[in-house]
Amino acid sequence: MSSTLEHRTRTVTASTVGRVGTRASSVRRFVGGFYLVMGGINAGIVAADPETYRTFADGAFWPFVTDAWHDVVMSQPIPWFLLLAGGEVTLGLLLLRGAAAARAGWVGVIASTCC
Repeated sequence: MSSTLEHRTRTVTASTVGRVGTRASSVRRFVGGFYLVMGGINAGIVAADPETYRTFADGAFWPFVTDAWHDVVMSQPIPWFLLLAGGEVTLGLLLLRGAAAARAGWVGVIASTCC
């Protein structure tokens, strides 16, 4: 055993780059498809019964979140949830499109997850 650190070099070949690109592309397509499906589910729930979401924020840590949910969102649930569904579908389509559109889609996915 050596007491010095040995640098390991990793050979990058065309096949290694292809596998990494394929994996990233698969993840992008999966997340894009997931957002499309979730947009459809939210639109379907709104069409069936928007009151399903009434108790969504009841367990919030801060009471103002629960109050805002009931006073703002649930006072007019159809436009708010159709906006949510439209945003999810848009993000899904951006991710499935690829290239620069996918970068914009990832920014939207990360931003919606953080908020």
